[in-house]
Amino acid sequence: MTAVLVLLGAAALTAALYAVYRRPQRGLLLAALLVPFHGMLLIVPNGQSFVWWKEALLAVTLLAALVTPYRRPNSGVSMPWLPIAVVFVAVGVISALLTTGFPGAVYPVKITFFYLAVVPLICWYAPMTPRDRDHLVTIIMAVSVITAVWGLVQQFVGQEFLHELGYEYNTALRTSGSFMRSFSTFVQPFPFGLYVAMAVLVGGAVALSDPGRLRNRVFLLLIPVQLAGMGMSIVRAAYLAVIVGVLWLIVHRYRHLVVGVVLAALAGGMALVYIPGQYVQSLFSSSSLGQRTSGWSKIWDAVMTNPFGAGLGSTGSAAEKLETATQNTPTAYLAMLQNLNPELAYQPDNYYVKVLIELGPIGLWAFVTLLVVVLVSTLRASRYTRGVDSAFCLGVSASIVGACLASMVSTYFEIFPMDFYFWLLISAVGCAVVQTPAGTERWNAEESDELVAA
Repeated sequence: MTAVLVLLGAAALTAALYAVYRRPQRGLLLAALLVPFHGMLLIVPNGQSFVWWKEALLAVTLLAALVTPYRRPNSGVSMPWLPIAVVFVAVGVISALLTTGFPGAVYPVKITFFYLAVVPLICWYAPMTPRDRDHLVTIIMAVSVITAVWGLVQQFVGQEFLHELGYEYNTALRTSGSFMRSFSTFVQPFPFGLYVAMAVLVGGAVALSDPGRLRNRVFLLLIPVQLAGMGMSIVRAAYLAVIVGVLWLIVHRYRHLVVGVVLAALAGGMALVYIPGQYVQSLFSSSSLGQRTSGWSKIWDAVMTNPFGAGLGSTGSAAEKLETATQNTPTAYLAMLQNLNPELAYQPDNYYVKVLIELGPIGLWAFVTLLVVVLVSTLRASRYTRGVDSAFCLGVSASIVGACLASMVSTYFEIFPMDFYFWLLISAVGCAVVQTPAGTERWNAEESDELVAA
């Protein structure tokens, strides 16, 4: 029986590799489908031995994009953010090299820049077609609903059942007060809440552009389920991302949503009266915010001591890995963290603070400029493209606004799979811009004024 399963697995893997070889875009779509379920490895026997699968899949996809003879003539990808991204990466790489040297610098560089480098490069050699982008939206919609439903189910089955499955306390199983925070198929509540927030904004924008399509109608009807599942994660960054993202969609296109949003807000406020007190206390607890801001007092000492940054990877999840470091972690990198971060490990819970501490004011300037250019370019793309692509670009821009605000209370860009999806979505927008036929610009005076104001 085991031999049969091995043969079937080998056959399936071979078929998948051949499919990716013929169309590398399938590798990106496969990654988009599977990364939200990465957390399931926590309950798979020896699952931690396969945590590298996502990097391997993208590496194979990149190789296929470079060598496949089936590639169509490349029309290019619009990446106006590329120059400042190169500056940001250069600052980070130089920081890592000066701090730990080579090969120690490879580890923090990989954590910070892997998806930024690989995903746009794949799209450059194998641009996503309109059909690919439609499949991507379908994947985002379907996975968001599935994960939200499972997040709600987790509230009913409870911590003990989930612990028996193999999830560990204080890692995947976390509480806010006495309330268990849902984490669905992810490794923690944070990526779960942020993923659903992104899906609601991107999928919602596309669905509203064509509500007559069955897929879109079903998604819109299930948004309350998704928001409920996201709510059970108790991730305030996700709430903030949805709120500002929806406001962004209203301001730039869907003004008819104002009444619905106001009614939904009133209904939500009234519902708080009937929700058990433990849930409300967990939702509005200020303890976590106090912990964040108390840690921020370390910033100025760190910046004054190291005006060019303490070194890439000296804070956040990269530094936290030192506590569970394996023999595969470079010794030079561990030595750097022990020197710079002896308390193991300061979590700023603010990505801007993290960049400031690690890369200094120059690195923070490069990162903020990168976000501004990405945001403006995606908003402009929504004006330039037509139909579903226009709605997709607007949804992506709304998710970027949400990410920018969420980064003030989370290390958004080092939370997997949000880092992967961020670069995948803006690369897909770049494909849509280039593939828009000439002469179909949507610009007018009113829209131009809105963009300038933005």
